[in-house]
Amino acid sequence: MKRALLTAVLVFAVPSARAQTIGVSCPEFFQDRHQAVACAEALFSQSWYHFTLASLPPSNGFGPGLVLTKSVKGVAGGSDYETDLSLGGGVTTNGSWVVGGDLLWLPPLPYKNDSSVASGFNLGKLKTLSRANLEISAQRRDVNTLYFYGFGPASPNTRYTFAENDTTADVVAKMPLTRWLIAKGGFGARSTTLPLSSAANSVDSNFTPATSGIQVQPTYVNGSAGAETLFTPRFGRPLQRLDPQDDPHFQSLLLFTLQNNFAYHWQKPTDGSPYAYRQFVYEGDETIAIHQTLRNFFPANRHPVVRYVCESNKQTDECAFGQIDVKTHLVLTQTSGANQIPFYLQPTLGGTDIDSQVSLRGWDNYRFRARDLALVQFEYGIPVYDPVGLLLFYDAGTVGNTAADLTVSRFRQDAGIGATVRLRGHVLAQTYFAWGAGHGAQWNYNFAKSF
Repeated sequence: MKRALLTAVLVFAVPSARAQTIGVSCPEFFQDRHQAVACAEALFSQSWYHFTLASLPPSNGFGPGLVLTKSVKGVAGGSDYETDLSLGGGVTTNGSWVVGGDLLWLPPLPYKNDSSVASGFNLGKLKTLSRANLEISAQRRDVNTLYFYGFGPASPNTRYTFAENDTTADVVAKMPLTRWLIAKGGFGARSTTLPLSSAANSVDSNFTPATSGIQVQPTYVNGSAGAETLFTPRFGRPLQRLDPQDDPHFQSLLLFTLQNNFAYHWQKPTDGSPYAYRQFVYEGDETIAIHQTLRNFFPANRHPVVRYVCESNKQTDECAFGQIDVKTHLVLTQTSGANQIPFYLQPTLGGTDIDSQVSLRGWDNYRFRARDLALVQFEYGIPVYDPVGLLLFYDAGTVGNTAADLTVSRFRQDAGIGATVRLRGHVLAQTYFAWGAGHGAQWNYNFAKSF
């Protein structure tokens, strides 16, 4: 199930054993900034229930949502198992809404703890950092306002509107094979309807049924197979400690998280209509956390800014000086014979897409739409006052009808600055100004739907 939902997030997040709850942390919100952050984390992630924001895309307003969670752990046949259930929903200011559920099951396989690596497991000869799991999910969402500008990277800047109602059900299985490789596969079904509209700027009023997907929206059954890779190297010399001094001295430490997802999807309409297609999807996120390790103790009152960044003034503290992210996204679509991919299922670039992912922030939401897509993003984020941070970014990408259309010479580009709210290491919300689309600064915002 895509946890990045359009109008609300159905987030499953189990707080750590030391995480506070709303009742404990929120009464001390204004007395202690650590409790304030813990309160915000609890509001959006605590067990049993937590809140969510129903906002994206911005064309549908925003509003509250609620998520209920339940975790059950036990032992069967001498092996541990775990079942996590999440139910939730939300409604926005323009009447769009979503409800859904998610069940994550870790079966009782004979895993053993691997003492040679932190959080490691052994399953026979397999050495992994996570356990096999099965995820079953379902959701219903009704979205009242989406945008269509036509097809391709040169589509005119004329906006048409449509509404979309989706019902989905998915089953995804993941099997860790090594400490860096996970195999995955799944199947599911999707039913979509586009409510008719007689508005002057609607898709129905301005396009003929020949535009794929306007007249008929088939129910799809689908399958997928893929893999995930994860590498987390650390680069830094052994710490050379110093005696206490009046000024802080640092030693560089770089923490890499190299995460890449590959998947091949098959989509088949149940009514035999000519809308079958296949897609290869790649998503990458290469992160470099820039840390400096304190080599010595220093008087806190002499360097309050450094003490704040480092959370302390003690020797061996790791101080965060920002994070660099390089994100890539590639979608390649294949069809056979007279088959087409419906326009409402084609990937989009511009602002935020239907799954709450930011792309070309200098353009409007869904500005460019086609069968194939390529996107690369460079971001540098630095904390200012936890959990608020600053963001610098550069986006470049394009869409096309074939892989040959995705050349760098056709990329649209933008760059900008923004502010973020980060909880538990993930950006929960961001607002930004972007330049590069030829119409001055573009302001927008985004509430992430998974963290």
